Amino acid sequence: MYTPGRVPSAATDSRVGRILHAVLDVGLAVALALVCVRCLVPRRALLGLGAGAELDTLVLAALALLVARVAVASLARTSAGLAPGSWFAGLRAPAVVLAAGFAFVVAGRPPTASPMGADEGPYLRQLAGLFLEGRLTEAGLEPGPTLLWGPFYLLAHVVTLALRAAGLDVAANGWSEPYRNAVRLGSAACALAAASLTWHACRRFYPPLFAAVCALAFWLGSPLLHYSWAEPAMAHAPAAALTSLLVWLWLRVRDGGAGAPSWVATGVVAGLVVSTQRYDVYFLLLPLSAVAGAFVERPGPSPGPARRRVVAAAAIAALVAVVPLLLVGLGSTDAFLVSPAAVSSIFLSDWRHPHVAEVLFASNGGLFAWTPLALVGVAGLVGLARREPRTALPLLGSLGLGILLLASNREWSAGWSFGARRLTEAYPVFVLGLCAAGAALLRRPAVLASACLVALVGLNMTWSRHVRTGAIPQADARSFAAAAGHAVGGLYETLGHPFSWPAPWLFAWRHGVSPERFDTLFGRAPRPSWDVRIGSAEDSAVLGRGWSPPSEDESGGRFRWAIGRKSTLLVTLTAPEARVLVFGATGSRSPTGTPQAVDLHVNGSLVRRFELPPVPTEHVVVVHQVFWVAGLNEIALSSAWQLRPAEASALGEPPDSGFRLDAFSLRSAGPTPD
Repeated sequence: MYTPGRVPSAATDSRVGRILHAVLDVGLAVALALVCVRCLVPRRALLGLGAGAELDTLVLAALALLVARVAVASLARTSAGLAPGSWFAGLRAPAVVLAAGFAFVVAGRPPTASPMGADEGPYLRQLAGLFLEGRLTEAGLEPGPTLLWGPFYLLAHVVTLALRAAGLDVAANGWSEPYRNAVRLGSAACALAAASLTWHACRRFYPPLFAAVCALAFWLGSPLLHYSWAEPAMAHAPAAALTSLLVWLWLRVRDGGAGAPSWVATGVVAGLVVSTQRYDVYFLLLPLSAVAGAFVERPGPSPGPARRRVVAAAAIAALVAVVPLLLVGLGSTDAFLVSPAAVSSIFLSDWRHPHVAEVLFASNGGLFAWTPLALVGVAGLVGLARREPRTALPLLGSLGLGILLLASNREWSAGWSFGARRLTEAYPVFVLGLCAAGAALLRRPAVLASACLVALVGLNMTWSRHVRTGAIPQADARSFAAAAGHAVGGLYETLGHPFSWPAPWLFAWRHGVSPERFDTLFGRAPRPSWDVRIGSAEDSAVLGRGWSPPSEDESGGRFRWAIGRKSTLLVTLTAPEARVLVFGATGSRSPTGTPQAVDLHVNGSLVRRFELPPVPTEHVVVVHQVFWVAGLNEIALSSAWQLRPAEASALGEPPDSGFRLDAFSLRSAGPTPD
């Protein structure tokens, strides 16, 4: 655990220092208030009032005042209170780091008219109904985000009424620009709260400035940035703020020194976490671990009954905090908490075959594939478990439970999303792991230096290979962008996405494709049917091993030759059912006149054998549902013989070819008898 050093006392208590602090405090408070108002007020309203203050200018001014406040912090000694000079007395360099992230998010936000996320309409209706009409008007959404956005929404309503009183045409209907801006500001503030609370948790173990840098890095390097900036009308930023508060409280109560208020606060926050994102129930493992630790006898004055009363009070507080979710979930028009459709699509519908690998590695929202820092964080937690098992093991257990819970959902990818959006709320867990990994690397600089050397040497070897093969021309000036593109493309084709390793290598070994194909094939959204023009650009979506480059015949028809003993097609399908497989193919011409025989296998099981004459032929096969699986399916076409090089040269066909594939389609056959 990090032991803080002695903080130097203030050098002087001079009157000049106190005045300077007071001036900076007042200036910073005014600047922050103006930033909030400017975030809410439409630009056309400012122009109508004769003002033209730009948001980025105000943000930079506030940030400059914050830096000045921290820089002169040692000039005067101030005590906590409400007088100017003590408002921001606790701010230090970490505050500047986190404020810089907030300034980036607020000043760089997209235009107000841009979409704010898939839940924009429902949440705005819920906000307007609760705060302007006094009733719940939206079903199917957790109420937690509405409660956290509420203060910003009410402030926007006050600003809107003031603008209307000034004679400006701004609708006070709960949907106009100030209200939309309130949601944007609220999500940015929630993300800042998440970073600040996580920093408070991390500084128990690591230096404060280092912890702040890690908290900011994961904010800007994870889906939390997207959902506090590009799509703020989603529940993820508010949920991250609550989970960060829960982790901070958990660290307080699990040590045994916290009193009843901290336990009750932990219960309230735990309930609010579930009321904000119900699938974040896995975070309850943290307070439950603290409860288990509370009943382990330790030397101390607290008797067993007292512990039980405190834990019971925390449990009651958690149940009370879940009441808003129950009211909305059971009282809504669709009763989404008990709706069979919601239960089958949101909860443990695929618990027998959880999609853990997809949740972690798939390009369709995989955690590590989209957020490489998460991989670093998990590695850091594993290393931290050796030194701080009471901290790391519950965090790893909670994260593992969350991944298993989300992987057991039929909609494991969360549909339209930026990365693993349903793990955005695990932000504090990953930041603690990132701190652990960063501290370990700083103690071993040779690891970082070796990684840089390997990358540079690998780049040089790749360029040498491309010059040798002619991919990069010589003897003339050229763009290094093209050379870099060739190098990256070659490495990517050979190695696959590095932050999904070793999954691409295992996938390539199993299906006989290059590791780069893992991204487009694994975790792909299933389809009920496929219709592919072989030889066109679209056929790369289904090609497996054993195919030639696309070719074209005299009539302009495009096709591919099947090369080698077995050629495969990889298709991702919905639930198993009988399907009609249709493909057009032409057998290779045999010098001896032997007809070509092809075996059709689906997922390793022989379906049938048929002959391919050396003329274009369409084949229709009904494949029973027992051969198919939900997800990725392999269709294998194995030819009885292939042309030897001399035979192929005489016939004008590729060596090792057995037949050519012209067309492929797969559709439902409807109900069939067993």
